[in-house]
Amino acid sequence: EKAATEYTTTVGGSTSMVVIHNLDTRDVIVQVYENGTPWETVFCEVERTTVNTVTIKTASAVAASALKVLVQAV
Repeated sequence: EKAATEYTTTVGGSTSMVVIHNLDTRDVIVQVYENGTPWETVFCEVERTTVNTVTIKTASAVAASALKVLVQAV
């Protein structure tokens, strides 16, 4: 069975959100964008907290499920 190479989820409701991707590496590319029209890229701080999590930090709180996060192993 091939190991997963990407993970997608929605986050929001805070200024600091932990995403558990379980990709077993810190070598990941993280893309954050609006979870609704016009689906624009959101520039925020990304911390590769552990080999299985990243923390997304925004300057101000966003609504629940307002952001889509794509994590890809490289």
